[in-house]
Amino acid sequence: MSKNDNNKEKVASKEVDSSDTKENTTASHEKTDSFQSPTETSTDILFAADGSDISEKLMLALTEIFSRYDKDGDKALNPVELDNFAIFTNGTSFTDEEINEIKLNLDTDDSGNLTLAGFIELYALQTMAGDCDETWKDLKTHGYNEKLELVDQSK
Repeated sequence: MSKNDNNKEKVASKEVDSSDTKENTTASHEKTDSFQSPTETSTDILFAADGSDISEKLMLALTEIFSRYDKDGDKALNPVELDNFAIFTNGTSFTDEEINEIKLNLDTDDSGNLTLAGFIELYALQTMAGDCDETWKDLKTHGYNEKLELVDQSK
């Protein structure tokens, strides 16, 4: 079983009465009755239907957010652009250690700037690892609602 499979099971167990089987996870994502809690519904929209990756809607939202910070349009966040993103999102700059982790573990260009693929990868790793609350916090900070619709364009 891969690390991502383990992460998906952890996420699923939070959503489905501590179930640890993929069949029950799939069944929970297929439920559309009115008894789902808002947390389950808002979490489900972050994932692809089969639970194997983040959803297309989340990728589109992340692409839009990324484009706000890529001021020079080179499809990568240079140190200043990345810092602007971090400050707006978290209220503080990334630490040197966090920047080094980004450069070592995520997709960057030849200059070490975070690419769109790396930005999406950052959120995919966070979300698939079960930190959906942090993903939602960031999305709401950037003006998105629980349906992944941009509702506050002033952000």
